[in-house]
Amino acid sequence: MKPVLHVFILLVTCCLLAGCNEQDINHPDNDLVAVTFSMADSPASTRVSDDGTQWSQYDSIGIFMMESGKGIEFIVEGADNMKFRQYFQVSKRCFFFPDMIPIYYPVDGRPVDFISYYPFNRNITDHIYPVDVSSEYQEMPKYIDIVYSDNAKGYTKNSTDSVNLAFSHKLSKLTFTLKEGEGAPDLTDTKIKISNLYRKADFDLSNGQITNLASPGEIGVDYNPRDPTSDPTRLSLIVIPQKAENSILTVTLPNEQDNRYEWKFPPSTEFMVGYQHPYTITVSKTGIQVSQGDITDWTDTSTEAKVGSYKIGDYYPDPDVNLNDLTEVAKILGVIVWLDPLDSHHGKVLGLKQFQLAWATDQNVDNATDQDNGRKNMKAIHDKGNWAAYPVFNRVHALNDPAEDYSDENKTHIWYIPALQEALTIGRVMNSYGIDALNSRLTAIGGDEINRNSYYFSSTEYSDRYAYYWRHSYQWSYAYKWDSTTYPTRYIMAF
Repeated sequence: MKPVLHVFILLVTCCLLAGCNEQDINHPDNDLVAVTFSMADSPASTRVSDDGTQWSQYDSIGIFMMESGKGIEFIVEGADNMKFRQYFQVSKRCFFFPDMIPIYYPVDGRPVDFISYYPFNRNITDHIYPVDVSSEYQEMPKYIDIVYSDNAKGYTKNSTDSVNLAFSHKLSKLTFTLKEGEGAPDLTDTKIKISNLYRKADFDLSNGQITNLASPGEIGVDYNPRDPTSDPTRLSLIVIPQKAENSILTVTLPNEQDNRYEWKFPPSTEFMVGYQHPYTITVSKTGIQVSQGDITDWTDTSTEAKVGSYKIGDYYPDPDVNLNDLTEVAKILGVIVWLDPLDSHHGKVLGLKQFQLAWATDQNVDNATDQDNGRKNMKAIHDKGNWAAYPVFNRVHALNDPAEDYSDENKTHIWYIPALQEALTIGRVMNSYGIDALNSRLTAIGGDEINRNSYYFSSTEYSDRYAYYWRHSYQWSYAYKWDSTTYPTRYIMAF
């Protein structure tokens, strides 16, 4: 029996035993409709990211699907805290896809409601999310900025659009702008602490309420030089909504003998759910002055996606190429299949051709294990010192400068085979854009079509015997990577 047939039988057997939860065998019931989720770019949808303004690629949310009009206790189709990721943004709308297992609408057409939250936490007990905003978490606010959505109601398998999630902030944000007064020292390493604040609580996902405040103490933050987006004159804290009648703000200045100043919050101070509380701290030689600005909704006005020169499906590098000019067509490298959600001047291009070659010629551990960046796997194969032993890698490498060593994992304008998660992300974009539409773009400039029924090798190895493969419809598995086993392979380029 051929090796591929052995793998097929093994996969089918595993699926039958495991309920097909993590494999790519289609459910035989044609009435199954997978739920898709999106989020319009609106003030309600913003959250803290690395730069404080926007959702980022791979951000993970948890989703619950329940009977419509009932509570979170009435889960439908086992959709209890399902992990979904934000993979890409099109026309100012974010799209979320299952990390592993999709959610399907009830086949009987019953209406359902959805609750969602960020950041994803698999350790949810009785629908309670443990909140912790202690100082050690303040350097990475994206991991403690809880946002919540319960607006999606009454959807059925006949709904024609994706489920639209509208998130709102459930904590409070404090911002501190440092200003130099007379005789002020360098403020770069100024530290801020607030005393007598609750640092832990329970967030009830069934109703979006925060309860059981606990662990009173200090919360602090200082300038983080490792974060390129950090501003030493603008510090922020995320805190649990609460009264601050007994809290004291402490400002510690760098390299000063008398460097510690305190300011007591007014007794009426209350940090409110979903609001931003701005403070300006003017530092002078003799002390500090603190003034509070207007309390506003926690909605940054800078959250709109940057307007770029490219969109999904554009030819690269010239989206306006004249298809009747063969000289200009020959300069086209491929079709854009992914855009950076923060800057659509950057993205990834799908090359025009595909190759049907073996992954490797022998059974070895090749250290090409990265699932997110195919350039790292190209580096691993390069370091083996024998391109000929890896036919499909060798073919793609031939498209680049022969001296390319792939040592720069973020290098642009070099071709490489996508890693597994990278390929699945691109597959999701292609599926959303439309395979037929993408194929029309490819064939118009002499490219090879994406085959709906084909699996494609990724650059990620599963073991010494297997490598992962993928398909545009979110499916993946693994197959023999050596000997006579071949699958088509696509190549991509970052720009």
